Amino acid sequence: MRRVSAPASPQGARQLVRRLGAASLGIAALIALAIAALRLGAADLAAFAPRRALERAATQPPSRDDERWARARAQLERAASLDAGNPDLHEALGRWHEAAALRAEALRLRSDAELRDALLNFRHALALRPSSAYTWASVALLKLRLAEFDDEFSSAAAQAARLGPWEPEVQLILANVAFGAFEKLRARERPTVLRTVANGLQRQGDAIFDIAWRAGRADLFCRLPGVGASRLALRCV
Repeated sequence: MRRVSAPASPQGARQLVRRLGAASLGIAALIALAIAALRLGAADLAAFAPRRALERAATQPPSRDDERWARARAQLERAASLDAGNPDLHEALGRWHEAAALRAEALRLRSDAELRDALLNFRHALALRPSSAYTWASVALLKLRLAEFDDEFSSAAAQAARLGPWEPEVQLILANVAFGAFEKLRARERPTVLRTVANGLQRQGDAIFDIAWRAGRADLFCRLPGVGASRLALRCV
């Protein structure tokens, strides 16, 4: 005779439901991770060509009809939409607008709109990664170019100085900021900014002096902390 299985007990049924629920959650988590990985991969792919274009633009400004340069913005925007929490992508988009502003200026066109778009993207990057001295320095430089000498200008310069006092690129950017609008910085922030500029005297003193000379601020260069002990002291005689 065929044996009839006994019905499962209530406790066994509950255990089965729990196991099925745990398995379902695990599968859902794996699916979510797979989707996220695909989005990040797509974002990296979309950003690859624009990043190369930005590297070229640093030494060779794009021409007005450069189709690759024109496409780069759309690709960066797509990458940022796919990976919205990635500060590098927002900063890259800011760099694109910054380079576009330089191109506009070379063509004697207005660049304020591009500078403001760059500023918005740098702010977004800072919201995601407030510890980047380079991004703070970029914000200060953009505010200088826009002649917006407000609290954000001073705060950005001071943050860059505090977070990256020995970073060569930060030192040069802050040299442009300090020699370009020293009196526009808040009084309490000026010593911090000057100390960071002075940190660059040993390795890039000539470049810092050139920035000061072009800005007509050789007097301020000669007030940098430690300049008297540097090899550039003779320029201040």
